[in-house]
Amino acid sequence: MLEDIKSIKFFIRINNVPCHSFDDLQKNFYVQDVISLHRQGVLCRWLSVVGHKDKADALPAATETSDDIALGQKLVEVHCPDFDKNSLRAALDALGFEALAAEQAALAAQGQKNWAAFVTAYHGKF
Repeated sequence: MLEDIKSIKFFIRINNVPCHSFDDLQKNFYVQDVISLHRQGVLCRWLSVVGHKDKADALPAATETSDDIALGQKLVEVHCPDFDKNSLRAALDALGFEALAAEQAALAAQGQKNWAAFVTAYHGKF
């Protein structure tokens, strides 16, 4: 009975380009968008619908890792192994910068009581 139910096909947007197939995903691969789709659980559902359940199963659970850099490397490894290494490094550096900025903003929002932790975190990154 469940085999008779047809999957609803849908597309995902990567870098504001609609992707209907796995080839579209590889051509328009944008690390930040793919991470976001994976965290939302959309990427695994989409991969199953377009016939790449094996690729979906190769990914860690969306809540398994909070480190975007490690997740980005895993997503590139599974989905787009031919991705340009310089572009990957730039994207991962941008993710690291965003994580650092968020950490510093959280410390700064706590005010003077965590000023020493803020300064230590800031200088520790250089």
